Amino acid sequence: MGRMEEIWGDDCLEFKLERWISEKGGTVHVPSYNFIAFHAGPRNCLGKDKALIQMKMVARTVIGNYHVKLAKGHPVSPCNSIILNMKYGLKVQISKRSLL
Repeated sequence: MGRMEEIWGDDCLEFKLERWISEKGGTVHVPSYNFIAFHAGPRNCLGKDKALIQMKMVARTVIGNYHVKLAKGHPVSPCNSIILNMKYGLKVQISKRSLL
């Protein structure tokens, strides 16, 4: 469901930040059952909340200390599986931010 055209539109495979930001600048709520990794219901992922907190902490640390850019010419394509890996990985270039 995370990449279904019926839910997200014709550009469902593209990352569009505006999908997650409301017109007022807040976060848009999307039900967790729209994402394969976090199905809702009796078999809901027990570690979901902890995983999301850890993900935010790591993302904040990396983004705050480094410039991260997608490697030129690298194809970005999801691999349809339960784990939701990237089909070709995600190659990036990382450089340390200056302390100015």
